[in-house]
Amino acid sequence: MQRRGARASHRTMLTRQRSNVLVLLRSSLLPFLLALLLSSSGCGTVSPPASVVLHAPVFTSRDGILHYRLPAGWFDVTADSQATGKAVWLIRNDYAATLTVREMYVDSAAREELHRQGLTSIARMTARLEAGSKAGVVVHQPESLKMNGTPACVYDIADGAGDTMRTILFDTGDRLYAVALLLNAGTGAPTAEEAYGVQKSFAEALRW
Repeated sequence: MQRRGARASHRTMLTRQRSNVLVLLRSSLLPFLLALLLSSSGCGTVSPPASVVLHAPVFTSRDGILHYRLPAGWFDVTADSQATGKAVWLIRNDYAATLTVREMYVDSAAREELHRQGLTSIARMTARLEAGSKAGVVVHQPESLKMNGTPACVYDIADGAGDTMRTILFDTGDRLYAVALLLNAGTGAPTAEEAYGVQKSFAEALRW
């Protein structure tokens, strides 16, 4: 009788251990299986876009002030004679977008207003003038931001042909520059998110 009782007790203990193991496995596998199911059904977390690659060589702008790096998939035409008036001029390999840097010349009165009210007031005026010259509209009003601690402002313009231009205006302290991305309309054009990412990475890597 004692042996039978011991065997029964041993079986009961094994059954409980197996139950505990099953519960543990279910609790640990359930989140994994749920994540797998969501990713296969397209409901999982969207992977972040690949970071923008900037080539190692550092180039100097036409005015000798800025130092910049070339984004992968773009080529540099800054030295071309047609780049006169631009400190930097880059073109995407498929010609679907261009990236330019030019100095915005301001007089002493505008510089005082810049120190007093910040970049936003200058950016609003610049955006209106550019939109008027291109028969376009300002689709994103100037918005202040910091670019590696440097005061900056960004705005978007669209013209009647479907082209869009995003401009990042930044102040080096004694010079005002505009980094303009022109995104050409067409089936081969990159997405706005991709192009804006290149522009932002390029601008943040600028040194002077």
